[in-house]
Amino acid sequence: MLEVLDQSGGDCGKAEIEVCSVKTGYREDYRKMLEDIANICSDLIFQHSSSVKQNIEPRLENDAKTNYQKFAFIYSTIRSRDFSEAVHRIIYSPVTRWKEIEILKDVRSTTKFGRHGIRQISIVRNRIKVPEEHYLADRIPSLPLKISTFKNTETVDSPENRFVKHVLQTFLDFVTSISKYSKGDSVFEREVIKATDIISEWLNNPIFREISAPSFLPLNSPTLQKKDGYREILRAWILFFVAAKLVWSGGPDVYDAGKKNLSVLYEYWIFFKLLNIICEIFSIPNSSIDLLFEYSPNKLDINLKKGKNFNLQGYYKNAGRNLNVQFSYNRKFQHEEKHFKEGSWTVNLNPDFTLSLWPHGMSAEIAEEMELMLHIHFDAKYKIDNFVSLLEDMNEKMGMEKKSPNSDGDTEFTKEITKKEENQRKYKHEDLLKMHAYKDAIRRTAGAYILYPGDSPKTLQGFHEIIPGLGAFNIKPAGDKDGTGELAKFIKAVVNNFADRTSQRERSSYSAWNIYKDEPAETVSDRDVHYYPELIDKKRAPVPEDEYVLIGYCKGVAHYNWIVEKGKYNARLTGAGLLRIKSAEASARYLLLHGPGQLRTGYLYRLSAEGPEIYTKQDLKKTEYPKEPSQELYLVYTLTGNPVQPVTIGIEWDIRKLENYRPKRQSGYPFAVSFAELMKAQVKKY
Repeated sequence: MLEVLDQSGGDCGKAEIEVCSVKTGYREDYRKMLEDIANICSDLIFQHSSSVKQNIEPRLENDAKTNYQKFAFIYSTIRSRDFSEAVHRIIYSPVTRWKEIEILKDVRSTTKFGRHGIRQISIVRNRIKVPEEHYLADRIPSLPLKISTFKNTETVDSPENRFVKHVLQTFLDFVTSISKYSKGDSVFEREVIKATDIISEWLNNPIFREISAPSFLPLNSPTLQKKDGYREILRAWILFFVAAKLVWSGGPDVYDAGKKNLSVLYEYWIFFKLLNIICEIFSIPNSSIDLLFEYSPNKLDINLKKGKNFNLQGYYKNAGRNLNVQFSYNRKFQHEEKHFKEGSWTVNLNPDFTLSLWPHGMSAEIAEEMELMLHIHFDAKYKIDNFVSLLEDMNEKMGMEKKSPNSDGDTEFTKEITKKEENQRKYKHEDLLKMHAYKDAIRRTAGAYILYPGDSPKTLQGFHEIIPGLGAFNIKPAGDKDGTGELAKFIKAVVNNFADRTSQRERSSYSAWNIYKDEPAETVSDRDVHYYPELIDKKRAPVPEDEYVLIGYCKGVAHYNWIVEKGKYNARLTGAGLLRIKSAEASARYLLLHGPGQLRTGYLYRLSAEGPEIYTKQDLKKTEYPKEPSQELYLVYTLTGNPVQPVTIGIEWDIRKLENYRPKRQSGYPFAVSFAELMKAQVKKY
């Protein structure tokens, strides 16, 4: 309210000023979001199992602005086509029930007598004489002319119709009580009179004269939930008492002092839209839904408030993997240094919404430790209109910074405009950068996405699969075209990807667990390991931890010459010193030779990628083996190169430092180690 004064300080008048959202359709968004919240709440209440009756008592609030908001809702509701058709449908086709009424009936037309009828035969005074020729005349000389009996009749006085009458009467009482605020406001006064006439006309219908007042609301009635007409009335009731009134702990964030905080309301609206999707995709027990509502004698509270954590838990059955699910609002991820713990490794972060998935049969703590937890985060941002433009602005901004590092030629006006644009861009850029922060800082996060009421959805995939990813979804209050369909498809795709045990994401998470489950061992940064290739066959070489070296024994000069000339190395598969074939021995790509009494060696050779072969004694003889083979079977490796030459020159390794080395007579037994372990045994460089 703006007060206008003259130069002497006298009152010239008042002017009302409304601070509007920059979005031109904010009023429609405001109304539609409230309506959607009420509709979803009513659906959830239908599923509520623990309490199915509520005492109902309308009240006029002390705040005039809040009361006018309620009246505006009633006025728009009763004038809407859907509500009007619902009332007329109920009037002309109401549900009925059977009611037992007491009537007086001629005793001669009564065919069956119960205990009640027999008693009346003996006590009712208005009687007639039984004819003498009747066979009962000697026992019952007279009978009552009429007796009372009970009859089933159809009535419209059902709990559902009582509820409809109560809704209309509540609306009428509220409109009547608020009329005192309309004095002096001709537009408001006309609206009050119009609303009173409409509701009174409905209530004056004869059908409502037969209907009594209700004392409770039967929320579990199938008629209220499903039948045309009644369902619309119930939704209007829920909207009036839940959404328009906003009886929840977060209501003041939206309504306080008559304000319309659309950003906060949009965040609440997104919660219910996401909750609707979660309940459709996953199995959410009623016990979890119960946590959202708090019942009291006079009101229905929604336990939802900005900044307050709220969690819903459920499960998902899939042929590939059964999952636990948790949907969180305002979940806080605290700073945590330990990698296997839940949280952020940088600073405390709390996304608006978090969807967490992990395999069924284990706790969330174990899933975090085993890298089997997956988090997807969402932030509601009402102020963003176009995410694609936001990305283009960022790219353009970065390009301008590269092209024009100096702006000495700009005028003061240009600098001021640029500064304002920069401030606006920075504010929006921070929203996008926050998604990067969620994804990079919160452990086990596979994606972070902005939810905004725009027209340009955009998702960016980090690799080939749907996750990890980043982006935005346009979710706006637009009825069936609100964008939640695409978001639901995305969540289903994420679930299917997580349930796929053969996905790249699954392999990546296993590798992360396998790498980080142990503390890092001794490093080799102080050693010359340039001999380990960066590329093999034009592809990146495996990390030394995944590349294996066979430590082989050379019996003498003749044996060594045969190895080099034939490009073969043999190991026993039977007898003493046999080679036990494990994954490391079978996949070895290098051979390190040492001879009798030789504990340091530099004879490192490259092995064929095709793997070893099994030779019999006869097969080995055919290769001109220098000595009669003593065993029946051998494992034979092929060395690469023509001629065969060592991989390194001037570098030696001490085989005694290798974990599987056995001293004395068993020192010649072959075994395999990772190249990373071999690097740590490096001892000399010329």
